Amino acid sequence: MFTMTKAVVLAVLCGACFGMASYEVNEDFDMEALVNDKASFKLAVECFLDKAPCGEFQMYKDIAQDTVEAACDQCSPKLKHLAHTFMQGLEKNNPEYYGDFVKKFDPTGKYMDKFIKAVEDF
Repeated sequence: MFTMTKAVVLAVLCGACFGMASYEVNEDFDMEALVNDKASFKLAVECFLDKAPCGEFQMYKDIAQDTVEAACDQCSPKLKHLAHTFMQGLEKNNPEYYGDFVKKFDPTGKYMDKFIKAVEDF
């Protein structure tokens, strides 16, 4: 007998098998406002670079390595937009940290270009 419980378990397992899982982060975060607030944005960037406490940015730092290496393949469109906005802000507003960010999350140079390409249209 196929019960509702079995259906839910099957749906979860199928989602995991086919890479449909997503990250548990606040996708409604106002990244544009953060990027435009130079002091706050600098603190967020320093969080990612282990130079400052993270606070509310910890959830994003926790997934950063995986999202870069996997070219954001488990990211929703909203999360891709957040990542794109962050990376644009980092490159334009904090170029001195951009290289450090790339070195930290892609030390071998294998992933960042694919990651940037995956989020650039969001």
